[in-house]
This record gives sequence, structure tokens and C-alpha cells, in this order.
Amino acid sequence: MRGVSLRAAAIAVILGAVSGTICAADGPVVSGTVNTMVHTAVGTGSFPDFHFGAEEYANLRLKAGVGERGTVHAAVNLIASSGTNSAAVVASGAAVGENYTATMELERLYVRILGDSSDTDFGLMRIAFGYGQAFRPTDILNPPNPLLPEARPRGILGIATAVYPSLDIKVQGFAAGGRDPLESDGGGMLSGASVDAHFSQGSFQALYAFQSPGDDSREGINRFGFSLKLEAGAGIVLDALYALEPGFEAGLDGLEAAVGADYSFLDGKLYALLQYLYNGPGILDPKDNLDALYAARDTGSSLPVFNRRNYLFAQTLYSYSDFTRFGLACLMALDDLSFSPALTLEHEPFQG
Repeated sequence: MRGVSLRAAAIAVILGAVSGTICAADGPVVSGTVNTMVHTAVGTGSFPDFHFGAEEYANLRLKAGVGERGTVHAAVNLIASSGTNSAAVVASGAAVGENYTATMELERLYVRILGDSSDTDFGLMRIAFGYGQAFRPTDILNPPNPLLPEARPRGILGIATAVYPSLDIKVQGFAAGGRDPLESDGGGMLSGASVDAHFSQGSFQALYAFQSPGDDSREGINRFGFSLKLEAGAGIVLDALYALEPGFEAGLDGLEAAVGADYSFLDGKLYALLQYLYNGPGILDPKDNLDALYAARDTGSSLPVFNRRNYLFAQTLYSYSDFTRFGLACLMALDDLSFSPALTLEHEPFQG
């Protein structure tokens, strides 16, 4: 475990240096979350009749001032696991101890500079788009996982500059590197702009992005999108994205669109959400079975998250108290009626 210890010491030294050199005046703000998970099941899938796993997860965050207008944000994930929970950790290059595996991941590292009517962020961060609830087609850089709504999406290395012509309008330009960090030819880089407008009963966002030529496209890909949120008793959201590659007739295959509504009952204690997704880029037509999915996959490539065309997501959350919540969610592929349910029980022993 010496490798993990050395990396932990290195991060501690770096954070200490940051707090000692660039924030002597105000001092850093350190926060975070800790999550303990125990998993057990009997006779499911390819596992033995009984299997068990445990995981301890911590997300530690640092915020430190730089001069009068700058702020450094950093976050690291620390994970120790055993049993069935170790598989994903080991795959990410974890160190293996006597009864646990451990890994460390840099989650965020970026600088924010605030101006009088503008701000700029650059580094490893989240650049979010769209107002969609579970499905968010316009969130092209950090798409959420419908079954893990509380999970923090992975960061991307990029830059974003926003200008505020008025209190209700935001104009943003952004750029991010391609998905393969080892490529140096600029292939797959994403750049574009978005405009947000807020009004009394809703918000609207328009988005354009261009992906430079790379493995996904020889000519590059143009993406046009918009997201509309309305507050009319229930919250109604329409989120759509269209991808257009020069020289190709995409038709409906280039369209991703989601429409949904959410509502709160019982003075906010009960929350309900229903959302539909049309996934034009899905590999499988409604009549296809899974054999067609694996036949269409390129050798060595990973499968997309959504492979069917039509999906439905339903979720209910009940807040029993300020510390305890119950949740039931289900993601269904309407083409073949396959579904993935998720039941959650969340309890916070303390807050603050």
C-alpha cells in the first residue's frame, strides 16, 4: 500500500501548499461527504449462491481564494472496498492490501475568476447544459445517470467563459479536449456557445457545439440543442439535441429528445417524476434483439449507455424526516419492455 500512501501524502502536501501560499488572508474551506455501503445477495446472475461486498467512500473538497477575484476548487475521491465492490476499483488500477483494495481519484481541479459582468472557469471541472431531470440530451460533456441522480458527474478538462448582459441572460463560450487524453492531434475537441434566458415562469437555453474531426467523424460533428423549463404547477421540461455530420443524412437518427414532468405532494414530502427519452442514435431498432447489438459493436469499442430508441423513467421520493428518505425508481426500455428498478433508503446520522 506504499503507492497509495505516497499519493495521499503528495496530495496533502499540495493542498497544504495551496492553503499556505494563495490563501493566507482568508484561509481555505474544506468540506466533503462520506458514504458507507454494504452489499449482499444470494443466487443472482453469475455470482455464487452468496456474495458480499463493502465500500467506504469519501469525497473531500477544497475551496481557496486567489487574490481578489480568483478561487481554486479541488476535490478528490478516496475509496476502500472489499468483496464484490472491489471489481471496479481494481480495474481502475487500485492498490491491493490484505483485506481491501484502495484507490484515489482527482475529481475536480479548476480556477474560477470573477469579473464585474463575466466569469471564467478553467481546469478539470463540470460544464453543465440543459434543465432535464433524469435524461438530459443537451448535457453533452457530463451526462447524468438516471439511476444515480445524486452521483457527481466526472469532470472534463476545459475552459468556459460566461458574460451576463443582464440579470436574466447568460452568454457562454466553452471548449474541452477530446475523450482520449493521449491523443495530441486535437481530434474530438469540443467547442461552442450557449445562451440562457430566465423569465418569471421558466427558463430557456440554446446550444451549439462543434466536435472536431476524429475517430467519431472524419468531417466533424455539429450539434444544435435547446432546453426549456416551465413552472406551471408541475415542472415541465423539454430537452432536445440534434447531431449533424457533413455529408450524411442523419434523419431521426441524429435526434435525442426528452420530455418530462415532476411534481411535489404533501407539502413537499413526496416527489414524483416521469420522463420519456427518444434516443435516435440507439444501435437497436425496436424489433432487434441483443444479438444485433453485439454484432454492430466495433472490436475493442465500448457500448453506449442507451442502445434502444425509446425509454421511460419514473421515480418517487418520500422524505420521512429531514434525515431519512425513501426512493423508488425504474428505467424501462419501451421497445422490448426490459427494465431496471432501484430501491433506495438514505439516512443521514447528522447534518452539517
